[in-house]
Amino acid sequence: MNTIEEKPRIYHSNNKKEQQNQVTIPIEFQNQSFPTYLSLSDDNNNNLYININQNHEEILDEITKINKLLEEKNTTIKNFQNSIDNNKKETNQINQKISKIEKELLSEKKNVDSQKIKINELNSSISEINSYINNPKKEKNLESNYLKLKFSNVPYSEKYVIESLQKDLTDYQLYIEEIISHKKPIITEILTELQNCVNEINPNYKVNLYGSYCTGLCLPWSDIDTVISYSQGHYEEFFLSKLYIKLTTKNWVKSHLFIENTNVPIIKLVSNDKFNFHIDISIQNDSHFGLKTVELIKSYLDNYIVLKPIILALKTLLNNSNLNNPYTGGLSSYGLILMVVSFIQSQIDSKKYDNNSPNILGETFLNVLGHYGIFFDYNKFIIISYPIGPIQEDDNEIEFPFNNTNELIIVDPLNKQNNVAKSTFHFMNIKMVFMIAYMVAKEDCECGCHYHNIFNNKILSTEHCILKRIFYSVKRFEESNNIFYNK
Repeated sequence: MNTIEEKPRIYHSNNKKEQQNQVTIPIEFQNQSFPTYLSLSDDNNNNLYININQNHEEILDEITKINKLLEEKNTTIKNFQNSIDNNKKETNQINQKISKIEKELLSEKKNVDSQKIKINELNSSISEINSYINNPKKEKNLESNYLKLKFSNVPYSEKYVIESLQKDLTDYQLYIEEIISHKKPIITEILTELQNCVNEINPNYKVNLYGSYCTGLCLPWSDIDTVISYSQGHYEEFFLSKLYIKLTTKNWVKSHLFIENTNVPIIKLVSNDKFNFHIDISIQNDSHFGLKTVELIKSYLDNYIVLKPIILALKTLLNNSNLNNPYTGGLSSYGLILMVVSFIQSQIDSKKYDNNSPNILGETFLNVLGHYGIFFDYNKFIIISYPIGPIQEDDNEIEFPFNNTNELIIVDPLNKQNNVAKSTFHFMNIKMVFMIAYMVAKEDCECGCHYHNIFNNKILSTEHCILKRIFYSVKRFEESNNIFYNK
């Protein structure tokens, strides 16, 4: 049986305006949830037209329900996401607490293990003691080993001495630098006070720092060395005298002294407890090589890495023996630096200096002590060093009078007519200090007095610093001299 496909009927209106609104609604577009209702109507002219009606309230209600469901789902998703984030935070906090607890447990375990080791050692020592009590022969053997070590005359290992000095000198440098770092703000304040005084007289003059605090070779007891230079105009003849008078009125100056009758006039100050420094003030002239000396020393420090720790140790030696002041027959820091530089340069020239050696610092320090304390003949030789850089043609020409063969002669590289040690009349005592330091280092005490544990067939030594022993040995030598000569 053939079926005839029914086509949708379209109703036309004669009204043109209504024709524009005519709609054909195919059956497949009908929706059960949102049905379309068709109705026929006529107008006053008896023209038919189609009404297309839908239930808008139902549609809006459905849309409202859907939107509400969407909002609820979004709210649920958001709450779920917040819950996930909170869970993550709590999880991280828990993990951190677990990690902290694990570290504490590990630390406690280490402490427990350490205590167990100590307890085992103590128990072992107790057992050994009981064994020695019950076995006098074994105790006698132990005592024999102890006494053998105490009075052994086996030469001390030089390798150990050099390695120990290498560490001691490095540690001493770090120790000094830590102390000096706390003094730098005070030094800056002192320089500001000095500059203010200078400005009251003539603002064209400038206070410059030189000496050990400028080169970095300072020690806690070092003086502050300053030199006044002028940027323009001519040097005032009585400027230093005017400055001295001005300084005597300052509250921070505790004591003062003006030394005029020298090639380089100098003001010596002692500050009050606020600063607690000794300060030297000089003025730049043709006889003053302070700033040039700083440049020379810095070039030495840049090229010889062993120089700074060695100088710090040697300056401490001379200070402990009261031989670091050239005004009382001691050796200046500049002279000491030139002595060490001269030795290093001679070692380099003779191919004996190995800068790549792991213990070059300890080795050089020990050799410097031996060279100037024992082997160097002060009656036959002079001490010469040369600046860093190309050697000039006249560098080997030295022209200054040798007034006395029994004096220490250190040639100034900046002025070859100048003997840096011309006022060092206690140079034989300086030689003695170097010799004592060398012998103490070489014969560092290894006797049984420095051993604290002789159980378990082990003899364990206490830690001791060779450099510290050197410092105190020299200090005791000076104290003995003072007692002997009733100083």
